Amino acid sequence: MILLIAVYMIGLRLYQNRSAEIVPPETTLTPTETASMAQETSSPRTEEEEDRALAEIEDKININTATESELCLLDGIGEVLSKRIIEKREELGGFQSIDQLHEVQGIGDKLFEQIKNYVTVE
Repeated sequence: MILLIAVYMIGLRLYQNRSAEIVPPETTLTPTETASMAQETSSPRTEEEEDRALAEIEDKININTATESELCLLDGIGEVLSKRIIEKREELGGFQSIDQLHEVQGIGDKLFEQIKNYVTVE
């Protein structure tokens, strides 16, 4: 039992440290890169594959054009939240500001602070 708790605590610490190592992207994805990323995300990824995919993103993710799989690359955003983001985008006719992500059910202040440097509205 103690061993199980120790393994859990180590995993939790590794997960917490992982988000601190992510550096915001700096340039724009080409349509070819975006398409290839969408094809890559069709099957479940390991944590290592997700880290590599996130590192390959050279620019912020445009929440007005991002696919579900692209949104899932953001730390804390899974399938459910990515679908909600797209639904809200369609409801609003597009986001005017990244602050409108607060209107998506499940995105609170803490999660918004985690992802705000990785998203944009264009």
